[in-house]
Amino acid sequence: MHFLLNRQIHKVFGTDNIQSLDPRLLKFIELVDSAYVNADEDRQLVEHSLDASSRELESNNALIRSVVDSIDDCVMVIGNDQNVVLVNDNLLKIWPLNIRVGKKAFVALLINIQNDLKSPTTLIDMVEHLDSATNKKTPRIEFNDGRVFDLIIKQQVT
Repeated sequence: MHFLLNRQIHKVFGTDNIQSLDPRLLKFIELVDSAYVNADEDRQLVEHSLDASSRELESNNALIRSVVDSIDDCVMVIGNDQNVVLVNDNLLKIWPLNIRVGKKAFVALLINIQNDLKSPTTLIDMVEHLDSATNKKTPRIEFNDGRVFDLIIKQQVT
């Protein structure tokens, strides 16, 4: 008998010996026991499936991370909610800012670099049109120190 059902029977009837109970109640207990066992088996299958999916997701994330970090360009992926989804090491080398994944760091980054730009209005225009589906230009951001960045903006596919 399932350990949980056995404990409940003991609590209600004060004994583990249920053979003296009404046969209809014994049949009911047998059906409940079977349901408990089936529920445990189903839960174990779901847990196994979740564990396998989690391992696969971790592996895929590690692969994506290594591909993004191997790109020579700077990469920052911003979600539709303006949270940073992914930043590669090259970006962090060029802009040693405290950018953390999952934070609304994009606006802070823009504010931080605005004073270093030759033309801050280019950046402001880019941000104002960031959500526009018709925005097909690749804005070029030029820094006072001579660095030039071409931003590639793609809408997130959901």
